[in-house]
Amino acid sequence: MDCQYFIDKQTLQIYEEHPSVFTCDKKIAKTIVNLNRLGYVTKSSCEGHYDFCYVEEKNCPIEFLEEIQKDKTCKIKEIREDSFDYWSEVTGKTIYIAFIEKYDFKELPEGFLMSENGNLYHELYFYEKEKRRSKEDVEKEIDHYLNILEKWSEKLERKDKYE
Repeated sequence: MDCQYFIDKQTLQIYEEHPSVFTCDKKIAKTIVNLNRLGYVTKSSCEGHYDFCYVEEKNCPIEFLEEIQKDKTCKIKEIREDSFDYWSEVTGKTIYIAFIEKYDFKELPEGFLMSENGNLYHELYFYEKEKRRSKEDVEKEIDHYLNILEKWSEKLERKDKYE
C-alpha cells in the first residue's frame, strides 16, 4: 500500500511493510486465511468494490477524439492540435487473489478464472445495456461471488497433498 504505513502497537516502530502482518479487505479475509493455512500463499487480494470514479488519460492521439466524444463514460478535458486529455469512468472492478506462485488447482470456484500468471479473478461490470447498475445490485453480486470463493477455499485440500 503506497499511502499507508504499519505502526507496531507495542514498540511504536513504523514499517512500510510489517514483518508479520499484511492488510486484507474485510469480506475476503476468511478466504485468504483459509488459503494460506492450506499452503496456498497469497501476496495480494481485492474483494471488489463499487466505485464511481474517473481515471485521467493523457496525450491520446487526436484521431481517437471523435470516438471518445461519443463514449458516455468519458469526459474531454483538453484538446490540443495533435492530442487530447480526457477522464474515463471506471466501469468495473475485479475480485482477485494473487498468489506468490502459480498453483494447479483441480477445480476453480464457479465464475472465477485463472490468469496466465496464476491469479484467480472474477470481473465485475458496473454497466448493463449502457445503464449503470445500482450500488445494491453490484454489492449483491460481490457478496455472491465472495461466498462462492470462501466455500471453495474451505473445501480445498492442503497444497502438499497435490504434490
